[in-house]
Amino acid sequence: MFCPYGTFCVTSVINSISSFQYDLKNQKLYALSQDSLSTFSFIIFNPYSGSATQVNTLNNVNGIGGGTVTFNSNTSKYIFIGYDSNVNSLIVINTQNGTVEYSGALGSGNSLGELEYDNNSNKLFCLYRNININPNLFNFAEIDTLTAGITIIGSLDEILSISSTSSVYDQVSSSYIFNGTDTSGVSRLYVINSNTGQIISKSTINGSIGGIECDNTNYALNKYTNVRNTIFTANDYLIYPNPSNGSVTLQYKLPKNEKDGELILYNMQGAEVKRYKVDNTFKNILLDNTMLPAGTYFYQLQTSKGSVGVKKMVVIK
Repeated sequence: MFCPYGTFCVTSVINSISSFQYDLKNQKLYALSQDSLSTFSFIIFNPYSGSATQVNTLNNVNGIGGGTVTFNSNTSKYIFIGYDSNVNSLIVINTQNGTVEYSGALGSGNSLGELEYDNNSNKLFCLYRNININPNLFNFAEIDTLTAGITIIGSLDEILSISSTSSVYDQVSSSYIFNGTDTSGVSRLYVINSNTGQIISKSTINGSIGGIECDNTNYALNKYTNVRNTIFTANDYLIYPNPSNGSVTLQYKLPKNEKDGELILYNMQGAEVKRYKVDNTFKNILLDNTMLPAGTYFYQLQTSKGSVGVKKMVVIK
């Protein structure tokens, strides 16, 4: 069976895992799993160990659509289109407890795909068509996450078809990017200005592409680091000496009612380098950075409540 929430272990219950979404703010990877009885669950997935933790079972979810999943990193909400009690619906999951926070029916004939969330404007975008009215006309549209209402921003007359799970969102430029085929049968990579719904770029694709992702590491560091650091006073979280070419002392303070946590070191590319377990027994930890290449790194403090602090560290040689 699944491990208790907050722990990682390998489990044989999961037959399939899909629809991965990354929380830029709390730096956690979420997904949906399905067991041999076709029961869906909301899980946290550890890409380093390949193990999963069940957050909650989604008993009423009967299915999900390809390319219909995205994530709101501002409020840590997992958003997807699926069948809730056999009704095609927009479903919003609270990642803290895995419960369905909102489920709204999308209405007859409404076909939505390639969901992407803009963490700047707090808007949910998609490619939309109504198969009852005009099944051949794709539109760039916004979905209201409180009502499941659809607002068309711009028509995409030249699009004949779209490739499922081949979209991504550039949070820095607020650009919606996807792979589609035009009315001449040419496969292209399209870039849409999400404010106007207009195509601003299109490149011919020779062959096929899929699984497109955009590196939003620097965006996340700039947007969310200051938010996380507001939890700490100046003396709560210190690294000294900094810069350093050897061992350093990291002083930390766990949030109220938290007994333990982890200090995680990331490089500038957002890749995890090291991980240390910490608790309230000691208020500081000695770190050996002699084997690290010169450069800038970030230490993040994580507890059961998520990420609560980030501090920059510079290694010199």
